[in-house]
Amino acid sequence: MYITKSGQVKAFEVPHNHVQAQKNISITTQDLNNLSVPALIIHGKEDYIALPIHARINAKSMPHSELILIPEMGHMFFNRNLERQLVDYIVAHMSKYGKGKN
Repeated sequence: MYITKSGQVKAFEVPHNHVQAQKNISITTQDLNNLSVPALIIHGKEDYIALPIHARINAKSMPHSELILIPEMGHMFFNRNLERQLVDYIVAHMSKYGKGKN
């Protein structure tokens, strides 16, 4: 939700390109269940475009997944502290599962 310049409270409208992109997605829960590679899912707890419940459903559908829900992050991130945190999560995941691990 957001407040317009005139003070009106509005629900967040999903951008048209997201709606169009979703029409062409044909991945099923079974497809996700068949993945054999480790997946890192990073999702904002305050994402009102792709709700966190969908990240949870996707994570439960992937047998080798790790879900990280970031407090106070929406659909996008715009601060350096959060950027560093995301890099740390990705590097840790790659260190755990990346190429060259014995």
